Amino acid sequence: ALASERQWWEGLAERQFVSLPVDHPEGSNDGSSIETVQVSLSEEETRLLLQEVPQAYRTQINDVLLTALAQGVSAWSGSSDVLVDLEGHGREEILDGVDISRTVGWFTSLFPVRFAVTGDLDEGAALKQVKEQLRQMPRRGVGFGLLRYLCEAPNVAEAIRGLPAPPIQFNYLGQFQQLFASTPLFDPAPEPPGAFARVGAASQRRPYVLEVIGMVGDDRLKLMWHYSRNLHRRETVAALANEYMSRLRGLIVHCCSRKDREFTPSDFPLANLDQQKLAKLAARLQAR
Repeated sequence: ALASERQWWEGLAERQFVSLPVDHPEGSNDGSSIETVQVSLSEEETRLLLQEVPQAYRTQINDVLLTALAQGVSAWSGSSDVLVDLEGHGREEILDGVDISRTVGWFTSLFPVRFAVTGDLDEGAALKQVKEQLRQMPRRGVGFGLLRYLCEAPNVAEAIRGLPAPPIQFNYLGQFQQLFASTPLFDPAPEPPGAFARVGAASQRRPYVLEVIGMVGDDRLKLMWHYSRNLHRRETVAALANEYMSRLRGLIVHCCSRKDREFTPSDFPLANLDQQKLAKLAARLQAR
């Protein structure tokens, strides 16, 4: 089954991706240089994002968060193609009947996603575009890691490893207050965790230029933008993070202002519809 996915992932090699702008081109992107910019929504904005926004286009929270990311990075880099490594929880239903309810540990699926961003799209069109790009991905991306690390055919593994390396990693961790509310055994530690590093040694090269980590805690969406001070000034990353929040708030306002729900082709996977055919069908139904 994975053999049919190879063409999908190798298609990334056909695109030309622009490098992200940096303030210090000669800087060393090592673990000791990590700094963080944090931005957040208000409690009311977070409630709307979680409860009201999905109703407009039948979206999930990642669709909205990644639309704002694609728009913000595209405007910053000047490129209509944005390449992101998307990290998932790694507990996908790969095989029928597998029970993962008693698994313990940090599982991860990590895979590249290309977002084709059109600058003149309004909020709704951009959100639908990103939603469809994510839904077209086979097996929610988990097949990428299987092909890269477990495939025994050398030419397949080499082709996958030779794909462009995404400069950005994104991971939405979920709603943490639900986790802690469900058990009396654990509470978040009030102490700061110290320096954040995804690589083992402080001198080791970081795999990404930017790492964006999001979570909902204390009823607010918080996003941490991890960067290297050897590559970027703090003002640069802060401006990008604020642009992201502006885009995200625009999406929230747009979705909450809609009275009617709008579908996209991925809502009807067996119907073989594109967005244009679906729009015509919806218009006919409304006319009746």
